[in-house]
Amino acid sequence: MPLPAGNRTDPIEQTSWASGMITTLPPEELPEDAAALIENFEFDDIANLTTRLSPTTLVDTNLGSQILGMFTATFSNGTTKVLFVINTTLPDLYWMNTDGTGVTKLADDVGAVNQRFYFTMFNDLVIMGYSTNTADTGTLRKIDSAGTVSTLLSAFTSPGPTGSQIVVWNSRLWTFGTTTSGTLNTISGSKINDPTDFVLDGTDTGAIRIVIEPNDGDSIRALSVFKGNLIIYKFNKIYIVSAISAPATIPANLRVDEYAHNIGCAHPATIQDVLDDQIFLSAQGVTSLTLSALGESKTSSLSRNIDELAKIKRTTNIFETAIANSCASINIKHKQQYWLFVPASLGNGTDTVWVMDYSDIQKRDEFGFPLVRWSKFTGNIVSSVYADFIKGGNSYLLVDIVTTDKDIILLYDPLTNPTTFTGTHSRRILTRAFGLSRIRSLWHRFCTTLTKLTTNVSYTINYYFDNYTVSAAGSYTKS
Repeated sequence: MPLPAGNRTDPIEQTSWASGMITTLPPEELPEDAAALIENFEFDDIANLTTRLSPTTLVDTNLGSQILGMFTATFSNGTTKVLFVINTTLPDLYWMNTDGTGVTKLADDVGAVNQRFYFTMFNDLVIMGYSTNTADTGTLRKIDSAGTVSTLLSAFTSPGPTGSQIVVWNSRLWTFGTTTSGTLNTISGSKINDPTDFVLDGTDTGAIRIVIEPNDGDSIRALSVFKGNLIIYKFNKIYIVSAISAPATIPANLRVDEYAHNIGCAHPATIQDVLDDQIFLSAQGVTSLTLSALGESKTSSLSRNIDELAKIKRTTNIFETAIANSCASINIKHKQQYWLFVPASLGNGTDTVWVMDYSDIQKRDEFGFPLVRWSKFTGNIVSSVYADFIKGGNSYLLVDIVTTDKDIILLYDPLTNPTTFTGTHSRRILTRAFGLSRIRSLWHRFCTTLTKLTTNVSYTINYYFDNYTVSAAGSYTKS
């Protein structure tokens, strides 16, 4: 006998968010501990959600337009400074204290407009370069603890380094540059313990150049250092430079091997060290370097749950015409969060930060994949430039945003477990609670035809955030 018509109340409880956000499945097929959208929330240590706070203003002055690079440097004398480059007619270099005081211009005209600037430290000096395919003496600069800025002294000869990315490995400063044919397949190492000298002199301690498979149809996108080796990222391949005998600084003792095939780096500013791994954005999404050696892009993917990260527009030229066309990232180690910024021009039309919580990355799911949880951030902390520093045990994030007439540097402290909602950015969660899954459940339960009597479905939400200290409840109508 059919059941009489009547209203039904079906409580739906979300006991865990351990699988995070999944956009590769339709909502009705999501696991019980996943959601189709988690926006402006963070995960706590036991996979509950905590609300994302708004940042506070650290610097609000008429410095110029967009910041092209930012870096926190700690010198041997105990001085900690935040360096940043402002995109003026020709970019200018500033530094300040971590509390936003002492903003001081160090140098004018330190590079090309609109390009991304890279930083590293070598022998108590900050070394700065920027994305350019011009090999000259103005590409790389050094900054000491007194704020003195100098152009690196040696004249470069073709093929010379461009400063597109700079890393320190085996007592040399490394960058990559152009060959005489204009392809990007040469890495350049400075003289041992001297980042100012890239002149080839034929000695074991002098500058060296290594050509990385110039005829493979690919080009170098990025450099990094991982587990004592120099990693060369091309667009579709990864190479590793390692020492085959001691001393590792002698060029004859170095060898180049192909590490991964059909996997490479799409955007150089996405590379970050995460625990005992290195992750980066490949053409397939966010990828693990250690798993890349298996040779399959699927098994090395850490973002297989996020459909959007496999659809980011890729470019064949590392030298973007504007920083707005490149991704960015930061690894907040103390919070175990990897942030990936995707600009509107490369993504789905909206500037977005994708956040990977990797507090359980050492564990594996039933398919053998590392356990990570994804969410997304919008609002003022979405930026193409980040830096961070540790103070009082907390990891503070420095964020750049651009207004119509000035640049503002914001301070953000992730995962502070707030007890009140703050800010004006939206916080949204969409679970599998509505849609076909609910209809299918009712059909299986009663084995009868369901007739939709109205165009709207009313539902009530009661949800507690931050260890049940904040309640967000309400009744809503879904068309």
